[in-house]
Amino acid sequence: MGRNNFSHITCSEHIIYKIVYISLFILGTVCLAQKENEMRIFKWKELAVLPAAQRQCDALGVAGPYSGVSNNALIVAGGANFPKPYWENSKVWLDDIWVLEKISEDYYWRTGFRLDKNIAYGMSVTTDYGVVCIGGLDEKKVYSDAFVLRWNSKEKNIICEELPSLPQPCANGGCTAIGNKIYVVSGQREMALESAVKDFWVLDLDKRDNDVFEWQKLNDFPGRPRACSMTVSQYNGEEECIYVIGGRSKDSDQEITFLNDIWEYNPVQKTWLRKKSAERPFCAGTAASIGRNYIYIFGASDGSLYGKGDTLKEDHPGFSKEIFAYDTTENTWSMNGEMPKTHVTSNAVNWNDYIVITSGEISPRIRSPKIWIGNGFESVK
Repeated sequence: MGRNNFSHITCSEHIIYKIVYISLFILGTVCLAQKENEMRIFKWKELAVLPAAQRQCDALGVAGPYSGVSNNALIVAGGANFPKPYWENSKVWLDDIWVLEKISEDYYWRTGFRLDKNIAYGMSVTTDYGVVCIGGLDEKKVYSDAFVLRWNSKEKNIICEELPSLPQPCANGGCTAIGNKIYVVSGQREMALESAVKDFWVLDLDKRDNDVFEWQKLNDFPGRPRACSMTVSQYNGEEECIYVIGGRSKDSDQEITFLNDIWEYNPVQKTWLRKKSAERPFCAGTAASIGRNYIYIFGASDGSLYGKGDTLKEDHPGFSKEIFAYDTTENTWSMNGEMPKTHVTSNAVNWNDYIVITSGEISPRIRSPKIWIGNGFESVK
């Protein structure tokens, strides 16, 4: 009575317990190291400069382009910009398609290709079939068109294949893929922000030869109707899920709200779940899933200077350079470095294990033609 139970453990049992304890300690340390290694401090360099559009003299860059990777080539298509002098000209929509091809260790622009219309602010995602492009708008209307752009590396040309149109027009929405299933969420039906919706659609590209190859309606997005959110897919520890982050919404009283919420959709359970909100709003930023459980946001507008572009003009400081990471397994946010310059209304594209930011808007009316490439190591090779 009153004796420590461990006094009954034999020598051999003690050795076994010790081995088990050490093994669990090592396993825990390895798992922690693996998790920590997924948090990355990105190093950036300028990869290339987007050439001038065919009907412009200057390399101005574009906002709202479609972009992605096909046959190891980066495709940037469409978009909009303001010719110089920026504050004296109206916005111009473009139909150009630029292709940045990597051959050996060098990069070459292939130009002279065009979309069938001038268009910007649609959604795009890389798939096994090519770069899927959806919706968008021009100076007059919002479109529901969907198509795939593929790079033919032998013939050095672009192949465009039509897909079923969305059941309704959509621009400034969210788009991502799980396998070859394309998901589109929220966005605007019309030119004004108050036309934003909560619709959620999926198209399975693997059913291209099937009689029911069409967009399927899913459970409505439960958050506020919004535009300019960031939508990516990432594992949550159990399933690959869809995450909708931030954006902006216009209330019935005509006030614009910049959002900091994040929502997770589980395609297996077919359920939406609200996750931990960020400490600040994110709107029109570029985002990418990296590793097993992180989503990175490479700068975004927080709305603090919204509507002040016409007053500040060239004195506008640009958008926040902060990089934030969301851990889908721990449901936590952290800051993780800064961008050299923040390009909003663009895309963060995964290309050969690097993140590529494809042009974009660096302050109101001003685009940058620079293509940035970054990775999570000490240097970019």
